[in-house]
Amino acid sequence: MQPIIRSGTVFAGMLHTPSSGYRSSRVSLTEELVRGRIHSVFRRRPVVATGFAVAVVIVAAVLSVQAFGWARWEVFGRRIDVASAMPAPAPTRFASWSFAFRDRAVSLRVPVSTAELDAAQGVDTSAMFRARGSLRKHYVSRVVSVQSTSAFIRALSQQLRSVQRERGLDHDEYLELMVRCVQSLRYDTVEGRVRLPIEVVASGFGVCSEKALLLAALMVHEGYETGMWVFDSQNHVALAVGSDAAQFRESGYSFIETTRIAYVGEHDADYRASGPVARPPQFIALGGTRRYHAGYEVEYILRQLDQATRRCDTLEPYSRLATTAPAQLSDQYLRLASQGLAARSLARYIRGQTDEREAVFERLMRSAVEAAANEPSALVY
Repeated sequence: MQPIIRSGTVFAGMLHTPSSGYRSSRVSLTEELVRGRIHSVFRRRPVVATGFAVAVVIVAAVLSVQAFGWARWEVFGRRIDVASAMPAPAPTRFASWSFAFRDRAVSLRVPVSTAELDAAQGVDTSAMFRARGSLRKHYVSRVVSVQSTSAFIRALSQQLRSVQRERGLDHDEYLELMVRCVQSLRYDTVEGRVRLPIEVVASGFGVCSEKALLLAALMVHEGYETGMWVFDSQNHVALAVGSDAAQFRESGYSFIETTRIAYVGEHDADYRASGPVARPPQFIALGGTRRYHAGYEVEYILRQLDQATRRCDTLEPYSRLATTAPAQLSDQYLRLASQGLAARSLARYIRGQTDEREAVFERLMRSAVEAAANEPSALVY
């Protein structure tokens, strides 16, 4: 029996060994053919072949970077979910600040939990706005979505709702209250990671991206149709609210600036720039359905502000000319100088009452009606 086993083993080896060697030879032959084909192409068309090779390397590098970016986002998503889903523990300290709204002071004292603050500080957000396109959209949407349901945002919104009930604010005025609340936090430069809302309020300051995330979380929590504009060319971030008028770039949304005191719907002209130097902003929709319905009033206010500013600039030289002008022109120059001062006063009034949108609109309309009574052409719609 033993020789039979050996012969079987030998026979088995005879069956497998040539087959394995055949496959190895076939693979080697294929590799040789491929290498030969590549060398042949490079000899015949070196420029085309080199360009193709470079393109393949670039595509592979881009895909590798994208894969790494999405893998990093998956880790970030899990961490931000954990940090935002913490229950509301007993507050260990309070963050307080005050601001004026509609001729009265608003004082907030928001509980800050050290545990929730530590969890927020442990989330690596440095890649959020460095990412581009769809990846950045996923980062921002995820942060705003989970932060809008966090214990801290719920506590802050409860205090703002108390102010709304106490003063009888409608939905438009309540949005303006939230906007003023975030605008009143100090703007300051922070390098490195993007801080989450609880970190911004605990410190009392933030940059545009951080303050925008804070306001976006509040707006989504309260059901407002919210979006975000990311201006890569201007290195800026601003918010958007669904609106019937005072729309930015005819987008259906009004612009909300968080870094300075401004009306809902007001924006710097620089952000409308487009072309090779200033690329259009990326828009990220964040949810919500409640729209802002005071846009028509804001449009009128901003138009009057623009006209007053232009008129002031145009008539400013007459204040100096009136002192040196001939007698026959002195009275005329003084009258024009007086109109310039009135325009400056009007512009200063409009700029200083951004929290009194309704009162400013009513005063401007009364002034327009009174002017029309004396001069019908003076009524501006």
